[in-house]
Amino acid sequence: MSVHQSPQEMHDLVAKHIAEVRFKRPNNEFYAGHFFPTWKISTNVPVRQMPVEHRWMGVLYPDVVIVDTAKCNAPMVIAEVETAETLIQATVDDKWFYDYDCCIWLHLYVPEGHAMKAAELCLESSTSKRVLAPKGIRTYGLDDNGKIRITIT
Repeated sequence: MSVHQSPQEMHDLVAKHIAEVRFKRPNNEFYAGHFFPTWKISTNVPVRQMPVEHRWMGVLYPDVVIVDTAKCNAPMVIAEVETAETLIQATVDDKWFYDYDCCIWLHLYVPEGHAMKAAELCLESSTSKRVLAPKGIRTYGLDDNGKIRITIT
């Protein structure tokens, strides 16, 4: 993998990595010891594959979506990958809050060095006078071999 990725290329690679490595476990074990055989993982980058219906915003296309096929593709987990450029208050107000409404767990992935900014954006949001509390904020970057590294903060 080249270490000279554009922010959008890196975004797409991280979304794919999350779907294929972070959430994909043998025998549909999405979390250690928790088996969900009816859950399916999809990415919406670079091609939209799994829409999520929000009750008043209409169709959303989060970066990574895990749905329960036994419950009419109800979204269970949504993961959003942000770049330094998209890590702004408008992203919280126009994307993360709607994702948060639609699923059980929202995971945020931000570039290394930006976890504090993401946390501050969640806490400072004034949308609907509520605080956004994602399941986790994780960072991503490249290791010395040019492979994607995910860090849980």
